[in-house]
Amino acid sequence: MNNRELQERDEKGEFSKGNSMGFSSHPENINKDGRPPRPSLTRMLNEILERGMDGKTGEEIQLELLESAIEQAKSGNAAYLKEIWARLEGKVPDRIAGHDGGPINKIDEETRKRIDQIVAAADRIDENN
Repeated sequence: MNNRELQERDEKGEFSKGNSMGFSSHPENINKDGRPPRPSLTRMLNEILERGMDGKTGEEIQLELLESAIEQAKSGNAAYLKEIWARLEGKVPDRIAGHDGGPINKIDEETRKRIDQIVAAADRIDENN
């Protein structure tokens, strides 16, 4: 049985508030030591890049990794291209904000005129084709 099947239900069959199957009713199930420690991949990578590996210095390994990433990006792998681009130019913002950093709530008259000009130019291009 999974956890949702073990939860108590009320008379309508809906899940009731609270859960009698939780740790408060079964304190022997609490892992007092927390999650067991695991080796840190970041720490291990840093150690390899500091001391080197397989007769190569850490700097040589870094150069090979960069060359490999660039080749992957050049071959069209978008994930590598995106990562390289983010490292060079910074991450792309998740949203477009106004000049004050807040949301764009209104368009000023100058911007509206410029948009109208762009739309009119696009209409002329369509009429000519």
